[in-house]
Amino acid sequence: MIRFWDQTLRDGEQSPGVRFSPNEKLRLAGKMDEVGIAMAEVGFPVASKDDSRACKLLADQQFRMRLICPARCRVEDVDAVADTGVREIALFISTSPELMRDSLRMSGTTVIDRINKMIEYSRDRGLYVHAVSEDTMRSRPDFILRFFKSAITAGAKGVVITDTIGIATPAKVRKFAKLVRSSIRAQSYSIHVHDDLGLATANTLAAVEAGFDVPQTTINGIGERSGNASFAEVCLALELLYNWRTGVRMDRIYRLAHLVEKFSGVPIPAHKPVIGGNSFSHEAGVHVAALLRNPRTYEPYPPEMVGRKRTFRIGKHTGRRLVENILGKSLDQESARTLTSRLKRLQERRSKREIYRLVRLLDRERSGISEEELRRMFAKFPKKK
Repeated sequence: MIRFWDQTLRDGEQSPGVRFSPNEKLRLAGKMDEVGIAMAEVGFPVASKDDSRACKLLADQQFRMRLICPARCRVEDVDAVADTGVREIALFISTSPELMRDSLRMSGTTVIDRINKMIEYSRDRGLYVHAVSEDTMRSRPDFILRFFKSAITAGAKGVVITDTIGIATPAKVRKFAKLVRSSIRAQSYSIHVHDDLGLATANTLAAVEAGFDVPQTTINGIGERSGNASFAEVCLALELLYNWRTGVRMDRIYRLAHLVEKFSGVPIPAHKPVIGGNSFSHEAGVHVAALLRNPRTYEPYPPEMVGRKRTFRIGKHTGRRLVENILGKSLDQESARTLTSRLKRLQERRSKREIYRLVRLLDRERSGISEEELRRMFAKFPKKK
């Protein structure tokens, strides 16, 4: 069975302007548990007291869902995780030539030695270890195999490959996943990707096709830069297109999506698959006429499957059939033409300019502190003599 590893409370919170309070994390984790998410990364304890406090709060609960915290390969990071009471750790370190050289300033041998020591230390602290290769898709395949084989020997139980900057194709992800799956003996195989080129869902599915059983996603796809793979999209694709069981209660996905929208302040785009406002909204006359006869004509799956309802919208493309259906009566041709014409004119008078202004205002409010605001704030500091 496929098990979902949720990243909303950690990677999702790294979206600009997003901050979940400990109590909001508690509510979200509870709903994730109810939905059937198997694992959740709940915060970065070493990063702040707030994160540490939230992780401790969640560790005290009786969730069926397994809780995980990430850590760099440093003693203080591992200690911070162990001290929260969370019993699983995702130890990450860069494996691509670019990041090893320009970020870590380490050789490949040093990287492997570093994670092995931290795996052993984590196990001494009583933690179940997932070994994470950061930037797998820009790493050398032979080095990735050395990295994971050594990590498993040191005591890691799970392996995680990543597309850290979202530049891989499904073919490349599938190739890496097949290589790791066929060469490494682990208890779990996880995939973590970003959506910079709009391929996060496709890349996650490619890894699952290759035998990876733990896709990492976020609710609504929120995350750093362009976000992560969307939980709703990946889950529905696996259930509907692949007929693979996920243990997820699909009819609760929509409510969970809106709770994350409320707490994160990041609006769900109208066209977002599965959870967007337009996913089951119809206006075009030809489509509506067919849908009224048979919903399967222009919908890939019933909205009730994900806890939603079908809606029809009045607009410039609205036809006579929808108007008659809403009114519950047949109209003669002249009455129908007059009524639909008036409805269309009413829609055209609604101000796009006002909508644009509100969208820009919302974007400013949720995007965190700007560089210019930081400069103005610093300029007001008392000058040192």
